[in-house]
Amino acid sequence: MKKIMAMLLAVVMLLCLVACGGTTSSGDTTLGGDTPTLTPDSAGDTTEEPGDTTVTQDPEGSDIIMDLEASFEDISGWDGNYEEATANDLRTYGLGSSRWDGSLPIVTDGYKLVFGMRPDYRVSDLNDNPLTKWLEEQTGIDLEMYTFAGTASDAATQVNLMMTGGEKLPDIIRLTGFSESLKSEHVREGNIVNLAGYMMTDAPYFTQAMKTSYGEGKEYRKMIEYYIGRSSDPESGYIYNFPQIYDQTTLAVNTQVMINVDWLGKLNLQKPTNINELYDVLVAFRDKDPNGNGIKDEIPLVGTARALYRGIDLWLINAFVQYNQTIGGLQVKDGKVFCAGTTDAYREALKFMKKLMDEGLLYQGIFTLGHTELKSLLNPAPGKPQVVGIAASWISSDWLSNNDAIFSYEPTPALADAGFGMGGYGMFDPDTQYNYVMVTSSCERPEVAVRLLDFMTSKEAFLRQRWGEKGVQWDYIENTQYAGKGEGMGHMGGDAHIVLLGDSAATNCRWFHQMTFNAQDVWQYYLDPAEAETSILMKNRLCMQQNIQYQEAAGMPEESFEFWTFTEDEWEIYSENDTAIYGYINRARAEFCTGIRNPESDTDWQIYLEDLATLKLQECWLDTAQASYDRQKAAGIY
Repeated sequence: MKKIMAMLLAVVMLLCLVACGGTTSSGDTTLGGDTPTLTPDSAGDTTEEPGDTTVTQDPEGSDIIMDLEASFEDISGWDGNYEEATANDLRTYGLGSSRWDGSLPIVTDGYKLVFGMRPDYRVSDLNDNPLTKWLEEQTGIDLEMYTFAGTASDAATQVNLMMTGGEKLPDIIRLTGFSESLKSEHVREGNIVNLAGYMMTDAPYFTQAMKTSYGEGKEYRKMIEYYIGRSSDPESGYIYNFPQIYDQTTLAVNTQVMINVDWLGKLNLQKPTNINELYDVLVAFRDKDPNGNGIKDEIPLVGTARALYRGIDLWLINAFVQYNQTIGGLQVKDGKVFCAGTTDAYREALKFMKKLMDEGLLYQGIFTLGHTELKSLLNPAPGKPQVVGIAASWISSDWLSNNDAIFSYEPTPALADAGFGMGGYGMFDPDTQYNYVMVTSSCERPEVAVRLLDFMTSKEAFLRQRWGEKGVQWDYIENTQYAGKGEGMGHMGGDAHIVLLGDSAATNCRWFHQMTFNAQDVWQYYLDPAEAETSILMKNRLCMQQNIQYQEAAGMPEESFEFWTFTEDEWEIYSENDTAIYGYINRARAEFCTGIRNPESDTDWQIYLEDLATLKLQECWLDTAQASYDRQKAAGIY
């Protein structure tokens, strides 16, 4: 079969694209032995991935719905073998030019699909569930759920054993703990269905979502590269995942840093815009009793480290050198990929953070601080004074809705470059793809599974996955008392398309696992201006808007590296060494900042660099990233 290298060098591409999604229900299905009991662990797969919105148009009437043979008849080399299509075929011939035009129901014979996933503690019955029932009504498919007990790792082990032993599997599986290397192995062995051909023929809803979010230019092609790079076996080119895409371009940046403006006013200070101003503000917060209780209990600067949503270390490092945690700090300058974590600028950032810790200006426990502890610091008990000056935090998750303290805080700007010419940029996260969903060889009609997943990227399917039952948890704004009032009143500052109906705490209203396409700038919910003075939602909206303005003002580098794609040889060395390198850099950062290592010591710094060389930083990260970047640039993506 064609290799990924050939795939990446292909330049002919029809601008149509993919499908994504998932389903669930719960029942007495027996597959390969006794059915596991529904026993989710308390720390299980319950985190809601970020996202508040959805896709736009349904595909009916769209010019992307074309007769398949007519679409491909003039393209040399296409053999019409959809089931065996490789990733190169997918790229070359396009996706979503479909035999299926999105018409419903998908089946009329009551065909059953079994969906395997780990349950969520908020769902008491996945069979008798509004989302399950609605999907069945719309598609004609009989959905039944197979539940995996235990942790994500436990579930992945169980699936691997079932596949290896040739046992009957659920038709569709959603697992977060199933490694890419295992997926590659099983798609080659036929235990996971190669989806490349189906993506070309059965994905009209996802195709339209992609076109709506990315148009037909470089950003569109970049997301195809991302999908193929994340979801294809480097040896065969087979596609083994459905992607879940987050279009995050208008979402508040993840590292949102909030400052106590009441304290600033009391001390006659301004928001800091560079590291020197930041240092002066922190010293004042420490020494001048801004909370007025006569006790030196103020915490000048706090936040968890390395967290995508509360990464206080990333905010500080960004003044010295831009550092994107999701790709290990890899950056590009003059066409050459480098690791920010090995630069002199990064070392100076470590020195600065250690200085702040040594002087009691940065919370000592940022590398061990958990969400619960952060929340307790930000939300003092009634009658108690605020103690936090600056915090990397999210209003929607770190602040209690009944806590007036939040109204004392506002976003801070991105810190200006500290003098190395490598920092001071905005901190927007690139759009994200999660690859958790697979169709297994036990599925007798894979096209039905693909069409179900594709339908789940339609706008209403997304809203039901995100919010719950229409008319109960949410409704379209035109169906409510706010009809005609949505312009500019969305929770992110755009137009509101839906209204939340005040039942957000409801359980068993959906699956609490999103498997769809999240277009962040489309489906915003209405905020009532009558509640603007007291609503934490309105405060959240204003802070997001202000934060985005700060980041946009800081700008972004002209060049960037955002994701890997691999040849077979590159994947082998990457998969063997990536985890060790990533973990080592993070551990060393904590050790340098807390004094276990000394960032001022040339010896300690040299040992750090030598250790990274031993872990094959050059071969694993830099060489593979450079090759990937060069291929993407040659294909016109950057």
